[in-house]
Amino acid sequence: MDEGIANISQRVKNLQLALINAKEESIESQLCKLRSQFLELNEKYPELKTLISLTEHYQIQTPENEETAISASIKEEDISLYRDSIIDAHPDMVEIVNMEPDSIINDINTRITETNLASISQMNYSQSQRIRELFRYYTMLFIKSMIIYEKYVQSAMEVNNFWLEMDHRLAKLTKQIDKADREKQELHRY
Repeated sequence: MDEGIANISQRVKNLQLALINAKEESIESQLCKLRSQFLELNEKYPELKTLISLTEHYQIQTPENEETAISASIKEEDISLYRDSIIDAHPDMVEIVNMEPDSIINDINTRITETNLASISQMNYSQSQRIRELFRYYTMLFIKSMIIYEKYVQSAMEVNNFWLEMDHRLAKLTKQIDKADREKQELHRY
């Protein structure tokens, strides 16, 4: 518990330092810095271009008119169908988002220095690059799974729209059939 509080207080201090440093820099220098970091990331990880293009390609747009909007009851029904899966996955997703490989490595190093095991410390240093790489892959898989989840939501919305349209058409046809039956009965009455 104390380690968690220490990690959180360290994060707050780091954020405060970053904010102080950010205030000293001009907006132009910050933009140049961000641009260079972005270009560096694109060079270092070419798969980011694919990811960015996928996120632009599969944007979920909300319906503009009320006829195609999914009713709240259908949304609640879908959520209730997958409620257990969502609840089971939520803590894991929160833990993944809050994971930081540097803090994990620093925590391991601190524990090692407390126990004075130099050989384990050297082994940890050799494994730190692997931990960062695994975390990078893990992050990529998480982002890809979120993209797939967005596709699933879009598909569910399309299925719901289809069934709403079918229900609307069926109601229209039922009215027409009832009207035709009444007209026949009126003709055969006399």
